[in-house]
Amino acid sequence: MQRASIILITSLLLLFGFGAVPANAQGLSASGQLDAAAETSQDPQSEVILFNMLNQARSDQGLAPLQRDPGLDAIAREWTASMSPTGKLTHRSDIVEQVVTRVTTSWQRVGENIGWGPSAEWLHSGFWNSAPHRANMLGDYNRIGIGALKESDGYVWVTVNFLKGPDLVGPTTPDGSSNADAADAWAVSPDGTVTPFGDAPHLGDPSDLNLARPIVGLSATPSGNGYWLVASDGGIFSYGDARFYGSTGAINQPIVAMAPTPSGNGYWLVASDGGIFSYGDARFYGSTGAITLPVWPRRQLGSDTGSLAKTAACTPSATLASRERRTA
Repeated sequence: MQRASIILITSLLLLFGFGAVPANAQGLSASGQLDAAAETSQDPQSEVILFNMLNQARSDQGLAPLQRDPGLDAIAREWTASMSPTGKLTHRSDIVEQVVTRVTTSWQRVGENIGWGPSAEWLHSGFWNSAPHRANMLGDYNRIGIGALKESDGYVWVTVNFLKGPDLVGPTTPDGSSNADAADAWAVSPDGTVTPFGDAPHLGDPSDLNLARPIVGLSATPSGNGYWLVASDGGIFSYGDARFYGSTGAINQPIVAMAPTPSGNGYWLVASDGGIFSYGDARFYGSTGAITLPVWPRRQLGSDTGSLAKTAACTPSATLASRERRTA
């Protein structure tokens, strides 16, 4: 009986209990007081349901699907886990800081929906029937993270994070195709977790470290028995037969990608402003660091879209690398 009354209150407070406002401290919506969850467990099934229903809704409206982002998933799950014991739905005031330090520095828009209800389908319907939440669902984003927890009685807590930034790239083969089954390859997440494909060995990663900035690129050595990881602050992590030749230290703009030399005895780093940093036997041929590059127009913060926008250069970051064995 107590649960039924809470459902009614939550339904009456949909625009409050569901959050879909700009991800900054000044834009927090009012939050409803729910009954604190006694026991919860991660709910990947509800995450998949919400993800599929959302992309179907976007498809029905002629919009491109959103890409599931493991970094955003981690942020969403963390926030859901912090909300459920309190029984309160509240927006995360440091969402932008989390995105910058754990996902990408090249973000343009960030949004968030939060909710609590009897099922994933019910939550999707609630979000869809609320204009601010639907604006996020159909908004100008390309990446999404979902974190769901299920109570022992089946009720679901969820955080949905939306992001517009560089596209996530699928595993790439040596010939440039995207058939992950055709080659050994590695993928790297913003937190430094390296995932091998095929027969590519896992040679180590910095996922157990408290990284100052997210990992934005991975490059393999010519032998295929090593790789470098580069963080947005120019930090380099070497594994296998990859040798360390230097890192940037203080920089004006974040690093977005790296590339090794053919010999494997050096590498280049590129910053979002076109600055080039060369190490080892990598030669410097020029850069656009002194040139003012075009940026995306500045968008105004608006509660009707439930998002936060900033001016940012649109430069994709390399997050995957193929493992190609080459002979000298």
